[in-house]
Amino acid sequence: MEMQPLNLPQDIEQNLTFLAKETGREKDDLVQEAISRGIEDLIEDIEDIRDAKKVLASSSRQWTLEEVEAKLDLEGPI
Repeated sequence: MEMQPLNLPQDIEQNLTFLAKETGREKDDLVQEAISRGIEDLIEDIEDIRDAKKVLASSSRQWTLEEVEAKLDLEGPI
């Protein structure tokens, strides 16, 4: 697959050039991996937000960290 040309800021281009030299990998491969990792992270963030919204929308009891620590007697020194 041919990569579309990107206009990257100079600092990113310099970092990309450095990484390519250090790793012996092609810049296109590094860009593709970075985009893939970024997309995966964003998808995980969206899933986490959806889960949090479900919890907040539920009618079940919500516990604060302080309440959990007190119930488990975790407030003292370790």
